[in-house]
Amino acid sequence: MIVLSIDPSLRRLGWATFNDQQGHKEMLGTSAWDFGTLSPRVAGRRERMDRVRSFFDQKRLTDVNQLVYEEPSYFSSPRGAIALKEGYLTDLGIVIGIAIGTFPKAQIWSYKPQTWKGSVPKEVTYKKWLRTFVDSSKYCDKVNHDLIDAIMLLHYHLKQVNIG
Repeated sequence: MIVLSIDPSLRRLGWATFNDQQGHKEMLGTSAWDFGTLSPRVAGRRERMDRVRSFFDQKRLTDVNQLVYEEPSYFSSPRGAIALKEGYLTDLGIVIGIAIGTFPKAQIWSYKPQTWKGSVPKEVTYKKWLRTFVDSSKYCDKVNHDLIDAIMLLHYHLKQVNIG
């Protein structure tokens, strides 16, 4: 079984894949793909979403059995209010919709950020990632919060379904 975890943001798509084939469990790959800003001022929505679609096509992750994603959430802060007003939650929803459409046979699992990591600052999730994966450097070459969230969301999900 192959599990794909994604954490979309306005600039990057953090992703992690896990393989549980024939009792052999391994992390297949992790990365944060930087597709540029989703800000409506930079490019049209269709162009931005075409970039996301081409990413999934290039990765050729055709055997994904479970797709796990973090639900876009509105946070009651000035920054969150601006994101809501600018339509960013819609864009994040579209990214997730493209992922779901790319893997039509996969079981879909979604988690609210508050469910899997609580309402903690990014630094707390980062420190938990370092403690969980002692040799964290082998899982990624470029660390950022989207990548760490995708890995930790995958880790949380695997525990929930008794795989990891």
